[in-house]
Amino acid sequence: MREAPLIRAIQSGFVGRPRVFRTELVNGHRVWCASTAVSLVQTFPGADSPVRIYLRVASGSHPLRATAIRKSLMEALERRAFEACANDPHLRSAYGFDLCSDTTGMAAHWIGGHECVRPLALKEATERWVVSNWWDGALRATPLRVRGMHQHERGIQIHAAVPFKTVLTWIDSCFGRAYGFAADETLERAHAHAHVELSRNVQALGRGHSLGLVGVEDSVACNLQEQRLLYFASPDGVQDFDDRVGCSVSPSKWSCVPGPKQLLLDTEVVGPWSEFARVWRCLWEGTRWLKQDSRPRFAF
Repeated sequence: MREAPLIRAIQSGFVGRPRVFRTELVNGHRVWCASTAVSLVQTFPGADSPVRIYLRVASGSHPLRATAIRKSLMEALERRAFEACANDPHLRSAYGFDLCSDTTGMAAHWIGGHECVRPLALKEATERWVVSNWWDGALRATPLRVRGMHQHERGIQIHAAVPFKTVLTWIDSCFGRAYGFAADETLERAHAHAHVELSRNVQALGRGHSLGLVGVEDSVACNLQEQRLLYFASPDGVQDFDDRVGCSVSPSKWSCVPGPKQLLLDTEVVGPWSEFARVWRCLWEGTRWLKQDSRPRFAF
């Protein structure tokens, strides 16, 4: 049974047991969603024994229940690797977290060889390279027209000489503007992934609104991803985004600029999680990294 390592990860307590439920996307399609707690064993001063604490929740969505669970578990194992490496001085440098302190270019897969996990990491790294260079004005875009878009959903395709189609979509919800972006081999698949992310962000904004988080000034206790979500839902963030779209969208296709030239990192991330899955990280030269003290770089 190929999923046996994932079962062992749950049974050992390395990750939590997934919580599975049905949810509805913005376009009305219903999918399965799984959420898995990411755990960490921590020894506190004066404690008799280590304590297992749960740091974050990893999630996965898919029309198939089993696939949603696997995606959630893969993200949880990826997060375990990130939390361990980003907070260890030696591993931080070895796996590029001194260059980029978030999960850019990371992926996990439960099946053996690098031929399964490396392409996922490369796609993640390429997606971030494209979006960050678009945000910095180096890439142009065209309006997105693809089947499956919600009537109030808008989007762009960002053009670059890379082997993936990269799309960015957004919608104005009653909780503020939410976004999704993704890269894949076809526009339809890229949009489908971006739409799932957009829908999850609408739901996250709703949860934040119920907790009284309505702007980035309310989010000092949130992580960077949540702060980006709140900022770009706000009027200031929407204006920043609309300004970038306005100066980048051309009425028709144009010649693509060259793609990324050199991988700064292309390696397996090895650790206790390797018993259950392989984790890989790729980083392209020329990707602008997110900086917490630079608000306009929050989301892109």
